[in-house]
Amino acid sequence: MSLKKKHQNIINLAGKYLRETHKNYSQVTLVEKLELIGNKVAESTLSKALSNNHHIGPIALETIAEGLETIMQYELCLKYNTETETFEKIPNCTEEEVNEELFPKENKGQESIVDIKAYPDGRRSITKKAQFMSAAQEEVIELGLRLRNFTYYFTDRNTKQYKSHIVKLLNKGVNLKCYTADFEEANTKIYFEDRAKFDKRELKKFNRMSEVVEELEEVIKELREQKLEGNMTLHTYTCLPHMHCLIIDGDSPEGKMLVSHYMYGIKRSEIPVIEISKKENPDLFSKYWQSAQQIISTSSQKF
Repeated sequence: MSLKKKHQNIINLAGKYLRETHKNYSQVTLVEKLELIGNKVAESTLSKALSNNHHIGPIALETIAEGLETIMQYELCLKYNTETETFEKIPNCTEEEVNEELFPKENKGQESIVDIKAYPDGRRSITKKAQFMSAAQEEVIELGLRLRNFTYYFTDRNTKQYKSHIVKLLNKGVNLKCYTADFEEANTKIYFEDRAKFDKRELKKFNRMSEVVEELEEVIKELREQKLEGNMTLHTYTCLPHMHCLIIDGDSPEGKMLVSHYMYGIKRSEIPVIEISKKENPDLFSKYWQSAQQIISTSSQKF
């Protein structure tokens, strides 16, 4: 049998089996799987090959045949025998033993990620953050490392730029919970000492953490004296710092967040920020929300 006939035979046998199997492989599914394993072809080309169209070029024919052969082997435990010119069952192999590196198991509840906004330049401006928080109806969580910039927005910036927005939120009953790393905790010191290997200023920032906490406590005290509907609290967590999150109504269907991971070797102010909506990307939001909750579970209220 010529090489071209061998490839066409593999395509014919695999195509017939895949169409008849309970897994119900459509042409669209096959095109996606072929691309996943590096055997990319157009759907129209695959359609011609499966219908035994003789106008397919040898390279395309080989690409499709090799791809379908891989699918048959790794998804259905069937290997092509060149002597018998048929697909035969692989001994001691079950269809459950799919090579997940090539073919991730389908999750019917899995979503495609859509409409994620990424800000590669880093920290959002004070105006953008205020606008983002304005949508809150129940709760805002500010989870960070020192919350120095957050505190600075209250103490060193024009009231109209940030503080007035927070007062407005609190006045309509929104609670603002602030989480910072515990400067007395070994994990926090470890984090800063490690960061100091590429930026010596990190140790100075660590040594000033107690001052930042005192400043933030004063901010909270002042706001509480206004007897607003909502409350502002300060908490410290004990786990290793992982990320900064600004979370709006995390338990609500309208939840959304801004997230930035503490990337090693990159200044925190320059770390990319991603914006995630619970409504548009519920699974992705859930993962970050779960992580934030785990960090919060190690915390205690400071003020």
